[in-house]
Amino acid sequence: MIVILAAIQAEFDALVAFVKNPMQKMTPFGELVEGTIFDQHVVCAQTGVGKSAAAATTTYLIERYSVSTIINVGSAGGLSEDLAIGDIVVVDKVTYHDFDLTAFDYPYGWDFDDYVFYADQNLIEKAMSKKQLLDSKIVSGPLASGDQFIHDKQHFEKIKQAFAGLLAVDMEGAAIGHVASLYNIRFAIIRSISDLVLKDDNPSDFSLYIQKAAANSAALVNHLIYTLANQ
Repeated sequence: MIVILAAIQAEFDALVAFVKNPMQKMTPFGELVEGTIFDQHVVCAQTGVGKSAAAATTTYLIERYSVSTIINVGSAGGLSEDLAIGDIVVVDKVTYHDFDLTAFDYPYGWDFDDYVFYADQNLIEKAMSKKQLLDSKIVSGPLASGDQFIHDKQHFEKIKQAFAGLLAVDMEGAAIGHVASLYNIRFAIIRSISDLVLKDDNPSDFSLYIQKAAANSAALVNHLIYTLANQ
């Protein structure tokens, strides 16, 4: 069974639009819809915002369902000048940008291997193979998560310097990848850019473009599940 996780209502609604024979339930964390996409059994759940909510929801579902695949879908803040609003990042690796043990001589950045989690390569390749089906640009690269909406340029520069090649930031992906990895469940993270951290009006961009980002990421997940159903 495939679990698909989205943090906020707009992201969840865009995803659930693809579900057939939906059965709605409630969890302690938010809404859940169980059904099928291309005859694949799926559970779509709203996690709520932030790492704790994402980790708790992921664990809750793993403990209650026979989960083979976890997909995290939604929006992210872009950190690359090569990205535009609506572009999609298929994440290859993810970590926490707000996890800092440098006071105890642990590294801060990608070198802290225990807290870098790798998405399933097969899922990445299948998602990337659908590039021609969507109007949006689709790239693959790393993501970092933290319990902040990054809008301050000084904060942005610190993160960018520590995490070479970082394409985007969010607030849930690393927690979902972390829990999935502990349970040895393959995962993918598909995020569409809703705002660009390097712009001064970043918070207002998010409010304007979240619907577009939600729709784009959900559409790619739909294509990915079609591929999984026909492999």
